[in-house]
Amino acid sequence: MTARDGQDLFGLSPAPAPAADHTARVAEWKQGLARLAPTRDPCPGFCTGQWLSVHAAALDFLANTAEAAAALGWSTVALFGVHPIVGVSRVDCCGALMVSSGSPIAEVTPALIRYRNGLAYRRMPPGGPSVPVWQVAAEQDGPDARGQVTRRTQG
Repeated sequence: MTARDGQDLFGLSPAPAPAADHTARVAEWKQGLARLAPTRDPCPGFCTGQWLSVHAAALDFLANTAEAAAALGWSTVALFGVHPIVGVSRVDCCGALMVSSGSPIAEVTPALIRYRNGLAYRRMPPGGPSVPVWQVAAEQDGPDARGQVTRRTQG
């Protein structure tokens, strides 16, 4: 358990996050998402064109709902998490925004996020390893022989 996540050992009972902590968390989310291009999948597993919709929904979340989610104890991984190797293909390792299919967030409570399409994501411990989607994207990029940062292709 970390103070940053503000959750019990099982990650199911969020503790109220101090204002400074949730402000820093929202800033982290904005910086992380800003590093991702809406036209390039940041990790494996997205269907063609799906990331563009998910990215747009994540921007909407940051503009309208992020402060409330942070204050309710939602962590970076609970929102933006993906499996470090197979990305969104392992939905049990994904955060609420990564499995939204691009549906904007309509409601945030301590236990769930409801999308505008009526579906809901219930906060549960990840079923495996989970890291922020921007971490996977950064690991897919790397310097080439000339020191230039290039995008590694997935084969």
